[in-house]
Amino acid sequence: MSNREPTVTATVEVVKPATAEDWLGKNQSNRAVRDRVVAAYARDMAAGNWRITGEGIKFATSGRLLDGQHRLHAVVRADVAVPMLVVRGVPEDAQEVMDSGAGRTAGDALRLRGEANYSTLAAAARLAIAYEAGRIASNSGEKTTHAEIIEFVSANEDLRYAVEVAASWRNAIDVPISVLVVAIWRLYRLNPEDCLSFFSQLANKTGLRSGDPVLALLNRLTEVRRSSRRLDRADYLSLIFRAWNLWRTRKSVQRLPVAVRGDSVDIPEPR
Repeated sequence: MSNREPTVTATVEVVKPATAEDWLGKNQSNRAVRDRVVAAYARDMAAGNWRITGEGIKFATSGRLLDGQHRLHAVVRADVAVPMLVVRGVPEDAQEVMDSGAGRTAGDALRLRGEANYSTLAAAARLAIAYEAGRIASNSGEKTTHAEIIEFVSANEDLRYAVEVAASWRNAIDVPISVLVVAIWRLYRLNPEDCLSFFSQLANKTGLRSGDPVLALLNRLTEVRRSSRRLDRADYLSLIFRAWNLWRTRKSVQRLPVAVRGDSVDIPEPR
């Protein structure tokens, strides 16, 4: 075996779809391709949100593609040319330890931008994006990228306020914090005073009478917690928005079902 150190080079190259397809032909042994990752990368590339991070497309000394297949598939799918760092001359066995470090989360990205409550903000933004796209209950598995979350937070400054408000009620209202933030964010836009009153009643659990939609929501959430039943975030939003619509129209209700004939109740448009 030679003791010579491998010659590793790194250059920034504009990778075109045809080039990406050619390089993918050198992908002889790698992980299975995850389509949702490819789709997410492709959306960032098509939107102009792709950035050079220092993580390169890596080739072994033999020319075999070691790392970067998802990025290359995304270039083909997005049908755009993207500048990328390309590293050549990597030892053949380096692939065994690639991607073994701790990946950065969207919360980490927001923290680096100086955001407070960055983990909650990232989770809420991810849920809000899915809600607005109409795929919160579809179980599509579509991956939301860090760039999309950062862009959404920048475009929706009131989401930060919703995080602050939700923090004061997170221990008093039995829903995941990301759901509480998105619900407050969405309902505050409709009517700030009513929104704060609605959630204040739900948190304080006082002054509620039989037939009050807030009481029906409280009872359902308490039942879910005591039974250790696991609900999807879509189910929680459905319960909150249905109770809100009934409360705003002063309609009486005794129970709020989670499902009807085995199917989850759709999330209504809050009014």
